[in-house]
Amino acid sequence: MLIPAQAKQVTHRPLEAADLPRDPEAAFNWIDGWMTAQIAWYRTKKKQRQALSIVVRSLSVGLLIAGTACPLLSAAIAQDLKSWGFVLLGIGASLLIVDQAFGLTSAWIRLLETALKLEGLQMEARVRWAVAISEGGDWPKLALKNVADFTSTIEQETAKWAKEAADASKSIKSAR
Repeated sequence: MLIPAQAKQVTHRPLEAADLPRDPEAAFNWIDGWMTAQIAWYRTKKKQRQALSIVVRSLSVGLLIAGTACPLLSAAIAQDLKSWGFVLLGIGASLLIVDQAFGLTSAWIRLLETALKLEGLQMEARVRWAVAISEGGDWPKLALKNVADFTSTIEQETAKWAKEAADASKSIKSAR
């Protein structure tokens, strides 16, 4: 679990009530800050992957269109550009394969989906927290549940990424 104040450090034991600040407001701020940092990580990674995906997809579409236009242009200007059409089509198709093989488009969509899930969990945690505090509920237990729910979502998503990477690696090895 990541420690909110030190988001770069990773511990390998579950959060316990003794780890929480003693004050409910401080505990809420601590956990909410940690959740916000995790969401920000997903949002930042999404922007990076989205930009790369857009560049690759745009180049691919442009090259496919140019490759298709080469025979028409060849006839219009009386130059033999037909062979360039095949080259451009090949490069354009290769870029689509690169996108598929490395999951560029699927990665940013998945990062966005995860960020949205985490934002929903954060909002639920905030509402549950407000209700628990107003009703004098067991806030340490609720805090641990909120963190466990949030962490579970991150772990599930990480497991999906690992499986996707392993499957991609297998498909590359089998293509040899």
